Amino acid sequence: MKKPAMALLLIATIFTSNARTETLFLVTMDYPPHAFQKNGEQKGIYVDIALEAFKRMDQPVTIKTYPWARVIHMIKKGYADGVTGAYKTQEREQFMDYTRTPIHYGTLSLFVLKDSSIAFKGDLKELRDYRFCVVRGFSYGNTFDNAVRDRTIVHIRKAPTIEENIEAFLVLGLKTILVTEKDSCLYQLSRMNKENAVRELPVELGKIPTYIAFSKKRNRLTIIERLDRVLARMHADGTITAIIQTYTKK
Repeated sequence: MKKPAMALLLIATIFTSNARTETLFLVTMDYPPHAFQKNGEQKGIYVDIALEAFKRMDQPVTIKTYPWARVIHMIKKGYADGVTGAYKTQEREQFMDYTRTPIHYGTLSLFVLKDSSIAFKGDLKELRDYRFCVVRGFSYGNTFDNAVRDRTIVHIRKAPTIEENIEAFLVLGLKTILVTEKDSCLYQLSRMNKENAVRELPVELGKIPTYIAFSKKRNRLTIIERLDRVLARMHADGTITAIIQTYTKK
């Protein structure tokens, strides 16, 4: 082989190697049991699924937790490659590229204090006079998001984190409703020893798929294609179910 050809082959090999080993930076929020920090390590359902998927892809990745509003800002601006654990909305699709394959399905529920007289048969109009506790920047599925958008729901108290949202709900009284993802709420209530202080209203808001998504500014479409294939295999071989059961015992 001539020297110029050998040089070109060496350069191509170097660039291929660099592309393959570039470390992705993903963000998520402190959202146990889905994502949290323990002994300096990121853990949780969303985190473990992402780490296993990228390990199978031989793709280095770093994951850090931030308040959700900051997560969204970082993805919009391209300060992070992606987010693990994001619901899909029309607004977010303007600045996020999503995997086709969800990593988890969350159950969206309403909780009230145990002694509250609030009842719910499925129509949010029944609850328009009550105050709702939510996390700033969160989507709670089409049913609730649309009720806020069309002002069926108008009394809203926003908190920066899941934990602060639950704490506020617990002290705001009998006319307040907590909007939350069920597993995360039960996990936090258990840590706070408050499981018996609340009750779940009988009609769920629905189940909503959760995805790994990437900033459009980072143009990670090739990685998304590979990631989708890996996630499909992880669903098929039971890996994702096993990870979820580790944290929820379901």
